[in-house]
Amino acid sequence: MSLGLPQLSGTLREAFTAGSGVDSSRLKLVLTAATVSLVAAFFGWLISVTLDNYRNGRIRQEQVVEACIRLGILFSLIVWVLV
Repeated sequence: MSLGLPQLSGTLREAFTAGSGVDSSRLKLVLTAATVSLVAAFFGWLISVTLDNYRNGRIRQEQVVEACIRLGILFSLIVWVLV
């Protein structure tokens, strides 16, 4: 589900494709996939740092569970907005 932004009209789409040599829908797909991949990598890093802090005794188990749930919800919202 997207944010409801209007798609390019037929004339604008053809002009963009002619000028850039890239189809706008394919460009949107590539940029969306790259952004979701970067966000997933960042959230994976955050979870690994949280678990590392738990192993080293800097945070309690309840804090780890809370952090992972919050990160999961935030990640889901970001992916929902992007896709």
